[in-house]
Amino acid sequence: MVGLPARGKSYITKKISNYLNWLNINNKIFNVGNKRRLQLFECEEQNADFFNPNQSKNVAIRDQLALSTLDDLLDWLNNDDCPVGIFDATNSTIKRRELIKERISKRMQGQNYNVLFLESICNDLDIVENNIKLKLNGPDYKDVEDKFEALDDFKKRLQNYESIYETVESRECQDYVQCIKIVNIHNLKSFNIFGVYSLMLQGFLSNYNTCKKKIWLSINNIDSSKFIPLIINSSNFLKIMSEEAESNHHKLIPKSSTLDQIHDLILDLESSNSDVLIQTTDQFLINGLFKYFKPLQKFNQSNSSSSNIDLNYEIICINPDHYQTDFTKIDIRELYPLEMTRSNSNGSNTSEIYTPINVDGLDQFNYQNLLEVNEKLELLK
Repeated sequence: MVGLPARGKSYITKKISNYLNWLNINNKIFNVGNKRRLQLFECEEQNADFFNPNQSKNVAIRDQLALSTLDDLLDWLNNDDCPVGIFDATNSTIKRRELIKERISKRMQGQNYNVLFLESICNDLDIVENNIKLKLNGPDYKDVEDKFEALDDFKKRLQNYESIYETVESRECQDYVQCIKIVNIHNLKSFNIFGVYSLMLQGFLSNYNTCKKKIWLSINNIDSSKFIPLIINSSNFLKIMSEEAESNHHKLIPKSSTLDQIHDLILDLESSNSDVLIQTTDQFLINGLFKYFKPLQKFNQSNSSSSNIDLNYEIICINPDHYQTDFTKIDIRELYPLEMTRSNSNGSNTSEIYTPINVDGLDQFNYQNLLEVNEKLELLK
C-alpha cells in the first residue's frame, strides 16, 4: 500500500483480503502500525513528533519497523500455498519504496515474484474528514480521553507526512514492479499491470465503492411487492435481481448459477450505489453470498438468533459497514400469517438452502486453477 494517513488504506486492504479469501486465495495482511504499537508501547512516545521527518532518530526507527514487518511478510510468502502478502503502511516516499524493493530483491533471489504498489489518493475533504473521525476511535487514540487533543495530534501527524509525500511515478513501475492508483475511490489508473492476481485485483477495485447499502435476500416464491415497502427508505432506489423475468427487475439471475456468474454478481453488489434485493432458490448462489460476507461478519447479542434462519419464510438483510457485517432478518409469517404459511406456490424444494452459520460446502468457491481464467482476465487490460 501507498498513501497518506486517513486515505482508507487499511479499509482497502481488508476488502482485498476478503475478496481473495472468497476465491480461496491464501493471503495475509502485515500492518506496520500494529508492530509499532506493540514494540514501542513502553519505550517511545508515539505522538505527532514521532512522525516528524526532520528527526533522524525517529525516521531510522520507523524504517526499521517497516523492514521488520516486510521481513515477516517475506517469511510468510516462503511457506507453501502462501501466494499473496499485503504490506499495509504509508510507504509515502520514493526513498522508502526503493528500500522496500531492495529488501525484496535481496530476500527473494532466484524466486518468481511480483510487486504491486497500490496507492490510495484522496483529495475529497469530506471523505478525509470522515476517515479522520474513524482514526480517533482507532488503536492510537482510543484511550485518549480528550478527543480534541487527539484530533490536534493526528492533524499534526498528517502534516508531517504531507510535507514529504511523493506519489508513485511511472518510472518506478518497471520489470516486476506494477502500480494501481485509486483516486477518490472511483477512478483507477494502472501502470505495467500483468499477471492473473493483478488483473483480478484491478477488476475488483474498478467495481467497489464505499456507499452504504443493504443487501436483502429472499427465495423467489415470496411476493416481493408485499415486503418492499418495509425494507426500503423512500429516498433510496432499490435494485431487484431475481430468477423471475419482470420489467422492474434490474438483473435476471440464472436459476442455476456458475462460479463466474456469482463472481460477477459480487462485483455488481460492490459497485451498487443503492440497496439490492436478490430473490433466488439457487443454493450455490446463496452460499456464495454468505461466504463472501461471512469473514467480515460480527453478530451482536441481539442478533444471535440469526443462526436459525429459515429462508422459506424469512428475508435476510446483509448489512456491510466498513470493518464488519451484520445479518438481520424479517419473519414474513408475522406480517402476513395466512398467506405465508401456504405451500410453496412454485413447488420448488427449498429445504436444503443453507444458513450463514456453519455453512458446509463452501470450498466449492475455489480459483485454484488460475490458468483457466487467465485468458478471460486478460480482457481486463
